[in-house]
Amino acid sequence: MNIIWKGAGSGEYTANSKRAEMATRIVLHRMLGSLAGTAAWFAMAADKRPGKAPSSANYGIGLDGTIHQYVRESDIAYAQGIQWNGDQGSAKCLMDRPRVNPNAYCLSIEHEGFSGDPWPEAMKNSSAWLIGAIARRWSIPLDRDHVIGHGEIYRPKVATCPGPTCPWSELLRRAAEVPLENK
Repeated sequence: MNIIWKGAGSGEYTANSKRAEMATRIVLHRMLGSLAGTAAWFAMAADKRPGKAPSSANYGIGLDGTIHQYVRESDIAYAQGIQWNGDQGSAKCLMDRPRVNPNAYCLSIEHEGFSGDPWPEAMKNSSAWLIGAIARRWSIPLDRDHVIGHGEIYRPKVATCPGPTCPWSELLRRAAEVPLENK
């Protein structure tokens, strides 16, 4: 699969040379918009954006299967929200690491569209491939404790993200079939 580098704006991620010791989860999101709009949002510096909060993800996948990369896997994207205000989600990783910013140990994949939209075959293909490739690179188990939804981490505004139509079982099954990459 082809991944198109887009890069995130200034101040939208943290460079982290110790990322390899911490990445233990893959978090799926729904963009609540388009791939082009998300790329433009992530490219904009936080101080230029409404609300001024930094925002980024490692990857984005379009309805047509296009894959964008905004933040390197070795860096920390700001996609998960911070759980220090009593709004902690239900994900096991949060219970195992209380008061640790989940952005520090999660890799994020945004998906084009809205919460209840169907997942087109091209988007499912790219998502399964990317989940499988990331899981192999980082030795992340392909199960629902390790591949989770944004709503399982950050409940206040995104309780159902990536939405009720996310094909969890299919994505995990197909991700497990992704061949090892040639190095």
